[in-house]
Amino acid sequence: MSYTLLHDPNNAVSAAFLAAFGTSGQVLSDPGQCASLLSNIQGYPTVVYTDSKGVSHALFDPADMAAVTAWQAGIDNGQATVPQVEFTRLGFLGLFTDAELAQLKLVEATDQTVAVFWEKYRAADTIRLDDPTTVAALGYLVSKAYLTDARRVAILAGQAPAC
Repeated sequence: MSYTLLHDPNNAVSAAFLAAFGTSGQVLSDPGQCASLLSNIQGYPTVVYTDSKGVSHALFDPADMAAVTAWQAGIDNGQATVPQVEFTRLGFLGLFTDAELAQLKLVEATDQTVAVFWEKYRAADTIRLDDPTTVAALGYLVSKAYLTDARRVAILAGQAPAC
């Protein structure tokens, strides 16, 4: 098994994972190199694994090396699921909790950046989670504490919130 870890030395979660990662593969810390390997990087840490067919797979924010090993085994055994990256407008809204949507509706009136994000959303036929505009918009929501980083990660993974 050979992995590449995309690592941000200024990110505490990434630094903690690096300690667990050890010498399991290559470590890239340069943002340019990371972006050239994985153009739609969601954040750090991200583990990249290239399968026997030469297809690269990315796992964002793995819990530990056991999770990485299980993920890699699923890929090699043909059991890995490909996350959905394209959603209808209604499907995209389903990735948010009702409370998050209500808060964003309120701040839309006072935060011009959020207002522009929602206008782009309304104009789109579909929303892609790997689109740089979507990634940047969700990052902005986290930077303003309108959304937690854990929820951003879940949304970018296409995971609907628990009821």
